[in-house]
Amino acid sequence: MKYLKAFGILVLLFGLPAGSWYFLQTGLDWRRDKAVELDVKFNIYEGLLSGRLESSKGKTVLIKTNSKVTEMDAALIDQFKDAYTFDTLWLSESESKLLQQTQQGHTYFLVDTSGNVRQYYDADDKSTLTRLVEDIALILPHRKSKDILLKSNPLQDEN
Repeated sequence: MKYLKAFGILVLLFGLPAGSWYFLQTGLDWRRDKAVELDVKFNIYEGLLSGRLESSKGKTVLIKTNSKVTEMDAALIDQFKDAYTFDTLWLSESESKLLQQTQQGHTYFLVDTSGNVRQYYDADDKSTLTRLVEDIALILPHRKSKDILLKSNPLQDEN
Protein backbone atom coordinates (compact mmCIF):
# COMPACT_ATOMS: atom_id res chain seq x y z
CA MET A 1 0.00 0.00 0.00
CA LYS A 2 2.89 2.33 0.81
CA TYR A 3 4.35 1.83 -2.69
CA LEU A 4 0.98 2.40 -4.30
CA LYS A 5 0.63 5.79 -2.59
CA ALA A 6 4.18 6.74 -3.59
CA PHE A 7 3.45 5.75 -7.18
CA GLY A 8 0.23 7.79 -7.16
CA ILE A 9 2.04 10.85 -5.86
CA LEU A 10 4.78 10.49 -8.50
CA VAL A 11 2.14 10.24 -11.23
CA LEU A 12 0.45 13.38 -9.92
CA LEU A 13 3.73 15.29 -9.60
CA PHE A 14 5.40 14.22 -12.85
CA GLY A 15 3.08 12.19 -15.08
CA LEU A 16 0.15 14.59 -15.35
CA PRO A 17 2.26 17.72 -16.02
CA ALA A 18 4.35 15.83 -18.59
CA GLY A 19 1.18 14.53 -20.29
CA SER A 20 -0.35 18.02 -20.31
CA TRP A 21 2.82 19.52 -21.77
CA TYR A 22 2.91 16.87 -24.51
CA PHE A 23 -0.78 17.38 -25.35
CA LEU A 24 -0.43 21.16 -25.54
CA GLN A 25 2.82 20.97 -27.53
CA THR A 26 1.33 18.69 -30.19
CA GLY A 27 -1.66 21.03 -30.50
CA LEU A 28 0.67 24.01 -30.90
CA ASP A 29 2.74 22.18 -33.50
CA TRP A 30 -0.45 21.25 -35.42
CA ARG A 31 -1.62 24.87 -35.38
CA ARG A 32 1.78 26.12 -36.61
CA ASP A 33 1.76 23.60 -39.45
CA LYS A 34 -1.75 24.70 -40.40
CA ALA A 35 -0.69 28.36 -40.37
CA VAL A 36 2.06 27.56 -42.88
CA GLU A 37 -0.37 25.53 -45.00
CA LEU A 38 -2.93 28.36 -44.94
CA ASP A 39 -0.49 31.03 -46.04
CA VAL A 40 -1.87 33.59 -48.51
CA LYS A 41 -1.88 32.32 -52.10
CA PHE A 42 -3.27 35.42 -53.89
CA ASN A 43 -5.79 38.21 -53.34
CA ILE A 44 -9.08 37.61 -55.12
CA TYR A 45 -10.35 41.20 -54.78
CA GLU A 46 -7.52 42.40 -56.99
CA GLY A 47 -8.45 39.90 -59.65
CA LEU A 48 -11.24 38.42 -61.61
CA LEU A 49 -14.22 38.27 -59.26
CA SER A 50 -13.91 41.57 -57.41
CA GLY A 51 -17.39 42.79 -58.41
CA ARG A 52 -19.12 39.54 -57.47
CA LEU A 53 -17.48 39.45 -54.05
CA GLU A 54 -18.34 43.03 -53.11
CA SER A 55 -21.19 41.94 -50.81
CA SER A 56 -18.91 39.43 -49.04
CA LYS A 57 -16.19 41.86 -47.99
CA GLY A 58 -15.22 41.32 -44.37
CA LYS A 59 -16.45 37.72 -44.42
CA THR A 60 -14.78 34.36 -44.77
CA VAL A 61 -16.02 33.04 -48.12
CA LEU A 62 -16.06 29.54 -49.51
CA ILE A 63 -16.10 29.69 -53.31
CA LYS A 64 -17.12 26.64 -55.31
CA THR A 65 -16.32 26.55 -59.00
CA ASN A 66 -19.55 24.91 -60.07
CA SER A 67 -23.08 25.83 -59.15
CA LYS A 68 -24.23 22.30 -58.32
CA VAL A 69 -24.85 21.92 -54.57
CA THR A 70 -24.02 18.40 -53.37
CA GLU A 71 -24.90 16.67 -50.10
CA MET A 72 -21.48 17.49 -48.73
CA ASP A 73 -21.95 21.15 -49.63
CA ALA A 74 -25.27 21.20 -47.78
CA ALA A 75 -23.63 19.60 -44.73
CA LEU A 76 -20.84 22.19 -44.85
CA ILE A 77 -23.29 25.08 -45.08
CA ASP A 78 -25.26 23.62 -42.19
CA GLN A 79 -22.06 23.32 -40.12
CA PHE A 80 -21.30 27.05 -40.38
CA LYS A 81 -24.78 28.54 -40.80
CA ASP A 82 -24.62 30.30 -37.40
CA ALA A 83 -21.21 31.88 -38.02
CA TYR A 84 -21.88 35.56 -38.57
CA THR A 85 -18.91 36.09 -40.91
CA PHE A 86 -19.20 32.99 -43.10
CA ASP A 87 -20.52 33.18 -46.65
CA THR A 88 -20.60 30.87 -49.65
CA LEU A 89 -20.40 31.68 -53.32
CA TRP A 90 -21.21 29.21 -56.07
CA LEU A 91 -19.81 30.38 -59.38
CA SER A 92 -21.48 30.12 -62.76
CA GLU A 93 -19.76 28.27 -65.55
CA SER A 94 -18.26 31.41 -67.13
CA GLU A 95 -16.96 32.70 -63.77
CA SER A 96 -15.51 29.28 -63.02
CA LYS A 97 -13.58 29.35 -66.27
CA LEU A 98 -12.09 32.73 -65.32
CA LEU A 99 -10.98 31.49 -61.92
CA GLN A 100 -9.72 28.17 -63.22
CA GLN A 101 -7.49 29.94 -65.73
CA THR A 102 -5.39 31.09 -62.79
CA GLN A 103 -5.69 27.94 -60.67
CA GLN A 104 -6.27 24.75 -62.66
CA GLY A 105 -8.58 22.02 -61.48
CA HIS A 106 -9.61 23.18 -58.03
CA THR A 107 -13.18 22.83 -56.82
CA TYR A 108 -13.18 24.95 -53.64
CA PHE A 109 -11.38 28.18 -52.74
CA LEU A 110 -11.22 29.39 -49.13
CA VAL A 111 -11.03 33.20 -48.92
CA ASP A 112 -10.38 35.08 -45.67
CA THR A 113 -11.94 38.38 -44.57
CA SER A 114 -9.27 40.39 -46.41
CA GLY A 115 -9.95 38.68 -49.74
CA ASN A 116 -6.84 36.51 -49.63
CA VAL A 117 -7.20 32.98 -50.98
CA ARG A 118 -5.77 30.82 -48.20
CA GLN A 119 -6.24 27.34 -49.66
CA TYR A 120 -7.80 25.52 -52.56
CA TYR A 121 -9.19 22.02 -52.56
CA ASP A 122 -9.51 19.56 -55.40
CA ALA A 123 -12.13 16.89 -54.83
CA ASP A 124 -15.47 16.18 -53.24
CA ASP A 125 -14.43 13.36 -50.89
CA LYS A 126 -14.73 13.04 -47.09
CA SER A 127 -11.05 13.71 -46.33
CA THR A 128 -11.14 16.97 -48.29
CA LEU A 129 -14.33 17.99 -46.52
CA THR A 130 -12.73 17.26 -43.13
CA ARG A 131 -9.68 19.37 -44.02
CA LEU A 132 -11.95 22.12 -45.31
CA VAL A 133 -13.98 22.23 -42.08
CA GLU A 134 -10.77 22.42 -40.01
CA ASP A 135 -9.40 25.24 -42.14
CA ILE A 136 -12.64 27.24 -42.07
CA ALA A 137 -12.76 26.90 -38.29
CA LEU A 138 -9.20 28.25 -38.04
CA ILE A 139 -9.69 31.17 -40.41
CA LEU A 140 -13.18 32.20 -39.29
CA PRO A 141 -12.94 35.20 -36.96
CA HIS A 142 -14.55 34.81 -33.59
CA ARG A 143 -16.90 37.33 -32.06
CA LYS A 144 -15.24 39.60 -29.60
CA SER A 145 -16.66 39.18 -26.15
CA LYS A 146 -18.31 42.24 -24.73
CA ASP A 147 -16.67 44.05 -21.86
CA ILE A 148 -18.52 43.93 -18.61
CA LEU A 149 -19.67 47.39 -17.62
CA LEU A 150 -20.66 48.16 -14.08
CA LYS A 151 -23.70 50.26 -13.53
CA SER A 152 -22.80 53.39 -11.73
CA ASN A 153 -24.55 54.46 -8.59
CA PRO A 154 -26.91 57.39 -9.39
CA LEU A 155 -26.20 58.97 -5.99
CA GLN A 156 -22.47 59.11 -6.78
CA ASP A 157 -23.12 60.64 -10.23
CA GLU A 158 -24.85 63.65 -8.66
CA ASN A 159 -21.82 64.55 -6.54
